[in-house]
Amino acid sequence: MKKFKKISIVFLAVLLLVVFYLIITTEEVNDQMLLNIGNEDVVENINSESIIDLSQDDYKQEVSRYFSEYIKIQERDNITKNNLLEIEDKLLALKVPTEFKDLHINFILAISKMRQYLEDDDENKKKESENIITEIKLNNNWIGNI
Repeated sequence: MKKFKKISIVFLAVLLLVVFYLIITTEEVNDQMLLNIGNEDVVENINSESIIDLSQDDYKQEVSRYFSEYIKIQERDNITKNNLLEIEDKLLALKVPTEFKDLHINFILAISKMRQYLEDDDENKKKESENIITEIKLNNNWIGNI
């Protein structure tokens, strides 16, 4: 009889662990599904008519203008989240030619890091942003000069 009680207790303990595991993993799956739903909503809300399709030269001119705008704001020490979001929105509205995808992503990343600096007052984020901007200037001598 003692052996049956021990086996029953072990069985109940294992069953309880399985139930807790299922509860925890179900919550994680639900959270992940919510994140995916949110991403789909964002993608669906992007109006394809709002995306500006440009030639390579036109793209260079637009990005150069936004880059100069960003540098001027930075030099005047007048960086705000709204300024950064405005430039980022302009960049996100552009259809990027294939050869400029890395540049485009890095520019948006630099803006994002600067926004993080403003939100968290993390000097490392500001330095990372400045390093990315410096790298963009070095790798694209046309930027800011058109």
